[in-house]
Amino acid sequence: MAEKERPSGLAISNAIRAQRQSSATTDRSNLNDTLVKSSLWKKKTLERIETARSRDAANGETVVLPTDQPSFLDIAEQHWQELVSDTDSNDHELLQRRSKEIERLQQKIEKLDAENVRLLAQHQEELDARRTELLEFQDAYNQFQRESDLLLNELVHENECLRAAEADRKKRI
Repeated sequence: MAEKERPSGLAISNAIRAQRQSSATTDRSNLNDTLVKSSLWKKKTLERIETARSRDAANGETVVLPTDQPSFLDIAEQHWQELVSDTDSNDHELLQRRSKEIERLQQKIEKLDAENVRLLAQHQEELDARRTELLEFQDAYNQFQRESDLLLNELVHENECLRAAEADRKKRI
């Protein structure tokens, strides 16, 4: 038999996907069980299988699967099914834990939203207080400006009167 080239991880994933899609059954449980696993887990599993095949090929063993033995895809599928079957019994517990965690997170979100509303109200009160304080400072400054302008005008007028009086006094002398 001719030796086959070692497939890449992407080729293996595509082959598994094609095998599943070509399956005539409408049962999607295998696909769903596989999708439940993380992509990292799948990648590591495929890498372990690839490493084993590489090791066999490096030892001079020809990795050719006869037709009466399971194919690489069948071995990978069987391996996944064994790992997934352990989790099938815990699915109900997992769903309950997820539901409780979702409920806990929703309560936490509600508390955080309430805290956010409280902080926004407090912040708005502080802004209003500062705005009022600034308006009071502005009014005080404006009043000071008006009074200083009046005082300056009085001083300018008094200075003019004193100059006029001095000019009269010099004329008399």
